[in-house]
Amino acid sequence: MCALLLILLLSVDATAIETIPLDTLKRHLDAREIHYPLKDKIELRLDRNRRIIFTIFSPVVVVNQVAYRLPHPVVPTPGAINIPVAVVRVLATAVPEISGLASLSPPRTSPHKAIPPIVALEGSDPLEPLPTPDPDSLQALLAIDRIVIDAGHGGKDPGAIGHRGLKEKTITLAVACELERLIKRHEGLTAVMTRSRDRFISLGRRARLARETRGDVFVSLHCNASKRRGADGLEVYFLSEAKTEAAAAVAARENASIQFEDNADGYTIEEITGIRLSLLTSQFLKESQELAGSIRTSMTRAFDRMTDRGVKQANFHVMRGTMGSMPSVLVEMGFITNPKEAGRLKTSRHQKAMAKAIYEGILRFKQTHERQLESPGE
Repeated sequence: MCALLLILLLSVDATAIETIPLDTLKRHLDAREIHYPLKDKIELRLDRNRRIIFTIFSPVVVVNQVAYRLPHPVVPTPGAINIPVAVVRVLATAVPEISGLASLSPPRTSPHKAIPPIVALEGSDPLEPLPTPDPDSLQALLAIDRIVIDAGHGGKDPGAIGHRGLKEKTITLAVACELERLIKRHEGLTAVMTRSRDRFISLGRRARLARETRGDVFVSLHCNASKRRGADGLEVYFLSEAKTEAAAAVAARENASIQFEDNADGYTIEEITGIRLSLLTSQFLKESQELAGSIRTSMTRAFDRMTDRGVKQANFHVMRGTMGSMPSVLVEMGFITNPKEAGRLKTSRHQKAMAKAIYEGILRFKQTHERQLESPGE
């Protein structure tokens, strides 16, 4: 399913509909261009009170706090972002003082009536942006407020089996539930769990749930394992090609969950692994690195006696379905095969401390991102 979605999005032919490049519109309006990559949004700011907000792969454009639905979505192509030419009619309606808009329309464009504003956004597709009329609506649209928590493995997939039979799936669920509790206590934050009990959830279904619930960040929780009993420490991953054999080995072990899947989601392993990573990671690579770094810093401060294995990159299937939609990281909370770390991981006290450290890392990332919203472009 995740492969099919990406193929459909990437196969959209921007030349099949009448569009104008965003750069052309920006130059004509003499506007300032501001990107909000965490929300797939681009703003053209004309002045302090007039702004136009586009959302990638959405037909909704917000002009001065009023939403209009274009006949086609905004579509990116290599080197350009293409806006449906119908935006000219929207601007003629919403910002009539702008002159020369007609010159932006291709000669073959036939005349149409002005596009009316959307009156009741609540009845719209839930995946479309829902701007509100208050002065802080842009910040509300772009804020990080929905955290998807993925407790690795579950059900028939035990994950790694550690010291004295300790199962990875048990630890990940316990920490995920505590992390959910902390997030829910924070005003304005919402937690979405890919699983809240001991059951098997396919990798594709986890990613789809994150997308369908419109998550703002995706955090997958795991425990590390090694044939070396002495291997220890914490590490956080983001999705990219593995740079070391050790990172590739971690990804291979976590990706082994696929062996438990019955293809109920309608995709094949070849479809998942065949999607070029560059198509999935380019948009949220920087944000995922920053999220991983923030969580790693928080964890190493809380557990200063544990080895800091750093932020790394590797090819995890569960993040292939989310990286095109939100910053995504995978947290390895310690080695379940190390007797000392396994002993700590199974205690409620350690699990709560681990959840708190991850929570604080997410919160720091959220605060940093939202400070940037207050002064974009600086």
